[in-house]
Amino acid sequence: MSVLGEEKRKAVLKQVLEDPYLKVAWPEVSEDKRESIFSLLQSALAPVKPYRESQRQAKDTGVKLPPTPGAVEQSSLGFNPVTKALQSQAKQNLLSEPVKEPITMVFICKDDIQPEILVKHFPSLCASASNTQTAVKLVSLPAGSMEKLSEVTGLRDLGCVALKAHKDFDTLSKVIMASVLDVELPWKSESPFTPLEVKSLTTFAPIKKSKNQLTAEKKGKENNQKEQQQKQQKQGKQGNAKPKGKVTKP
Repeated sequence: MSVLGEEKRKAVLKQVLEDPYLKVAWPEVSEDKRESIFSLLQSALAPVKPYRESQRQAKDTGVKLPPTPGAVEQSSLGFNPVTKALQSQAKQNLLSEPVKEPITMVFICKDDIQPEILVKHFPSLCASASNTQTAVKLVSLPAGSMEKLSEVTGLRDLGCVALKAHKDFDTLSKVIMASVLDVELPWKSESPFTPLEVKSLTTFAPIKKSKNQLTAEKKGKENNQKEQQQKQQKQGKQGNAKPKGKVTKP
């Protein structure tokens, strides 16, 4: 039942072409290994929070800052910094430019970030940022990791971390290199001519009236307007008419 004044709508199917560039699988890692990797990642990022606190103290009191730890200097923390760093590295690969201190590991709280489409670009981006000398490993962290990473680093809603090769990350790097496969782009190995994939998306559209219905409605409105004008004219004539018969004086 439609509410008065609302436009009637009907369910329709729209054909949508699937994007092959988003159909890149995330490397599979066992749950036990993910927990082990996440524990090592927390240890590697432990110096971030104390250093951030010392930065605030130095700003307020003028105390000299301690040396910048590798967890700060050799990392990108946050969705935008990680995306920009990977894009820059991918561009250097495309231009065949040498990459100084390349990113080697990327960690995403995939299960904690919604909607899922926000993180769909990371597999293809990590593959593009990889080259024959350095592969960028991509790890999906266990559910609930975002809150724990935020506690460790003091950064709110931290769900993306990228690390470069550094001695402070050696233990973590060895575990990842031995247990996490490289990201593979299917369109690089498959034939360039692949079957077209079309999805059907259910949506709603207004119910359009036929030409005859629109014509009938238009004529009906015109007739109503004419009737109202005729009534107004009659009422005007009756108001201006003089009364018949003699008027007796009191």
